[in-house]
Amino acid sequence: MRRSVMLAVFFAVAAAMARGQEPTASRRSGKEPPAQTTAAETPDLLKGKKAGEPLSEKQRASPGLTPEREAAAITFVRQHHVELVDLLLYLKVQRPKAYEQAVFDLFRVSERLAQQQVQNYDRYELDLALWKVESRIELLAARLKMAGPDSPEGQSLSPQLKKLLEQRLDLRLERLLFERERTAERLQRFDRQIDQARAHRGQNLDREFQRLTAQSPSASTGKRPAAKPPDEPSQAPR
Repeated sequence: MRRSVMLAVFFAVAAAMARGQEPTASRRSGKEPPAQTTAAETPDLLKGKKAGEPLSEKQRASPGLTPEREAAAITFVRQHHVELVDLLLYLKVQRPKAYEQAVFDLFRVSERLAQQQVQNYDRYELDLALWKVESRIELLAARLKMAGPDSPEGQSLSPQLKKLLEQRLDLRLERLLFERERTAERLQRFDRQIDQARAHRGQNLDREFQRLTAQSPSASTGKRPAAKPPDEPSQAPR
């Protein structure tokens, strides 16, 4: 998810919802705005998609935001930051292009994490926790900008934002420590391979030389292998 895109999305939606703005199509037509769909009322987006389940190769190869990708993104958000669902559904009515971009970015995050869950579960847990904290930071930052830091709501949000920022710093440090440990393990493997290469240098040299200069049995005697006699023609039954 591109942070600048999502911050703009959160800010625009929060501002519209704070003003009680109706969907654009409803204002133009003069009709009553449609009832806002909640996260629990979107089974069509979630049919056949389990949380954290990667898409098939065919679905992943499809360009743009497909229904399957939309379902994957909404499922991911419902599981890990449910407060975003209503904002995204509101955005779907207000600014469809921005909605598609935001959901597509969320889809890419969900796919990356789903693949990482299979490849390296420990790193997956760290990256997922970091995404959840960063997503909440962005949402709180947008709300704080809307309310103003000196307003009652802003004074309530500021400590929450600082706490989340502390959590993000701790998670980033934890991820650095995790990567350092993995790098140290790789260096240890390289050291062992270097030691073995040095210790067995002479043996490896002899083995390679023998392999390249060894003669086949026929070459050592100077004789060609006897030709195989042709198969006897089979006689027809009398």
